[in-house]
Amino acid sequence: EGTGTNTENSVTTEGTQPPWHELAARCKNLQSLSLKQVELTDDDVLMIADAFHSRLTVLDISGNSKVTTASVSVLLRRCPELTSLQLTTTGVDDVLFANWNAAATNPKLSTLYLSNTMTEHKLLDWLEQQQQQQ
Repeated sequence: EGTGTNTENSVTTEGTQPPWHELAARCKNLQSLSLKQVELTDDDVLMIADAFHSRLTVLDISGNSKVTTASVSVLLRRCPELTSLQLTTTGVDDVLFANWNAAATNPKLSTLYLSNTMTEHKLLDWLEQQQQQQ
């Protein structure tokens, strides 16, 4: 069974799955959410993006192998305030970068964790392409 911690502007939940819209409604100042290894699915990520879209700045969904590029792409479009996104050990692959313009979509994103994902092989190529376009 999971344990949770609640601080003024962040909630960490390990091993549990709270109802996202209710959590968003009850925690109006929530900006940081850690959901490591809670067996999230793409549907959960879409609901999180919908519930917290305008205020979420830090999201850790690492260790959720059922989370894929499809939902993370939507999350990135719906959450323009994200500054840090932890995707370690998820099902995200290099397709994430194919049509993503980080500067336009997520200008505040400064930290992106991708270790143990299928993107590691293509990340350097993508970064090089982005530099060439600037």
